[in-house]
Amino acid sequence: MKSAMFILMALAIVVMAKKRTNEEIEQLKKWHSECGEDKETKDLLNKARNGEWIDNPKLGTHLLCYSKKLGWLNEEGKFDVHETKKNFEKYYDEDQVQKLMSNCIKEKTHPEDTAVALFKCRQTVLH
Repeated sequence: MKSAMFILMALAIVVMAKKRTNEEIEQLKKWHSECGEDKETKDLLNKARNGEWIDNPKLGTHLLCYSKKLGWLNEEGKFDVHETKKNFEKYYDEDQVQKLMSNCIKEKTHPEDTAVALFKCRQTVLH
C-alpha cells in the first residue's frame, strides 16, 4: 500500500512539473503581443493549432519572433539546441523530448520557414 501511494505521489509531482504556471502563461501571452499578434495572426494561430496550416508570411514572421522569445531560435534564426531542449524538458517527458529533438530540429533556408516547420513538427510529434 505504501509503495502504491509513493508511486501516485511521484506521478502527481511529475504531472505538476509539466504544467505551465500562471506567470508562464502570462509571459507567453506578452510575447505573442510583442510579436505583433493581431486578429489576423490570432486566426492563423488558431487554425494552425487545429491542424490547418495556412501559408501566410504573417504567420511565419510571428512564429519566428515567438521562437526567438522562447529561446528556440537565436537572432539569426538558427536553432539554439541547448535552450530548445531545456525548454522542452520543462513541459514534456523524456520520450517526447527525444522525439522532438530528433524530428523537429531542422533548419530551412529561411528562418521563418524554420519556425513554422518547428511548430508543425511539434504539433505532429505530440498529437
